[in-house]
This record gives sequence, structure tokens and C-alpha cells, in this order.
Amino acid sequence: MKMRRFERIHDVVEPVEEYRAGGYHPVHLEDTFHHRYRIVGKWAFGQFSTVWIAEDTRLERHVTLKILKANISSNSRERSILLHLSKVDSHHPGKNHVLQLLDQFEHKGPNGLHLCLVFPVMMSDGQAMTIRGKPRYPGYVREISKQILLGLNYIHDQGLIHGDLQPANILFTLNCDLSGEMITEPEFSPVNWLPGFEVDNSAPRYPISSQRPRGMLDNTAFSTLLVKIGDMGGGLNPFGDTRM
Repeated sequence: MKMRRFERIHDVVEPVEEYRAGGYHPVHLEDTFHHRYRIVGKWAFGQFSTVWIAEDTRLERHVTLKILKANISSNSRERSILLHLSKVDSHHPGKNHVLQLLDQFEHKGPNGLHLCLVFPVMMSDGQAMTIRGKPRYPGYVREISKQILLGLNYIHDQGLIHGDLQPANILFTLNCDLSGEMITEPEFSPVNWLPGFEVDNSAPRYPISSQRPRGMLDNTAFSTLLVKIGDMGGGLNPFGDTRM
């Protein structure tokens, strides 16, 4: 059993105890990765990663930066699948409905070597949009379903299946860049070390709650929404193909 090192944080942030060797990489606002991706906001966290909004200073646009835990970075199936899909020369209409990998690199930190994946900014996900209980008309459901099915058909055409298709992995955006005003003000949760532990740089000074505004797409016309399937870490190859 791992010994607890920090006072408990009851806010909606990632488990602070996972900031240890092999775990999360500590991130602060204004940090820069790969000499081009400047952190401007916190988007989300998961069991195996934290997800951030970053400014690509080279191309002057916002992107999503997903930083995996060190202990799963070296054998990431998600990277293998995304690289496989990115090499496919296809005019399939569903290709635009699968989240594309823009860049990938490794970052050395106090807790190990972390795989970093760069994606377009997606403003919301199916879980966030359905939990609010806003009623949707048949035309809306039909258009969203069509885009999801096109994406799945494209994935299947590449000999893959998505092993974890759920609302949280159905991503929504508009055909525009994310502006700074669309990120809420950060809420910081200071990290307090328990007595007897030497303070080091394995943990951030302040984990941040998600800055993604709730309901930002609630009143958006369905004809302007772009839907993409994300989180390909659950993708499986039903044919045992070893090309990836």
C-alpha cells in the first residue's frame, strides 16, 4: 500500500497522490512543452492522463495537449492506433469524424518520461452535453448519430473496433478556434505536504479544476456541430493484425 504524502484535496481534481514516480506529470499554467505548446488552461483529467488547453506558438492556434502518466507512456496503444490511422490515405467521409493526432513527443519530468499527444480543441463531449438534460429533437439526434456512424465505419474499414465507445468519448466542436474567453477562470487547490515528507517537485504547487465552461454548446444549431470519436486507447484489432 502506498503511503499518503499529502493532505486530501476534496475538489474535483485528479488524485494528488498519483503525482509520484510513474504517475502524472506536474503542470502549471504558462509551462511550455516541446518549445512550442504553452499551457493556458486545464481541460480535464482521467485515470491515465491530464488534458490541457495549450497555445501552439508556432502556428498561433489553440490545441489540446494530453499528457500520459509515465508508467503507461512507453507502450501506449493509443499512440500506435493514432499513428496507424494518420498514415491511412483515405477519402472515406468518416475520417473527419475521428479525432486526428496533430503531433506527439516525449517529455522528461520528475516522475519519469511522459508521452504527450496533441489534438485539435474539442469544446465538449457527449457526457457533458447529456447530463444537463436538455431535450434534443429528432433532427439533432439523427445528424449526430450519422456523424458517429461515419466515424465508426471508417475505423472498421481500417480493421479496428473502438472498445470503449461511450458519451465521454464522443467529442463536439465548431469550425472555429477556441478563444481565451471560452475558458473559465482557474480555481487552484494548493498542495499541502504531510509532516515527515520532504517537499520536492514531483507534485504541482496547485492542481486546477477543469476550466471548460458547462453548457457552451447547449444552444448551438446541430447543423454547425462537428462530431469526432476520441480516446482510441480502447481500440482493438479484431483480426490480430500486427501492422501497428
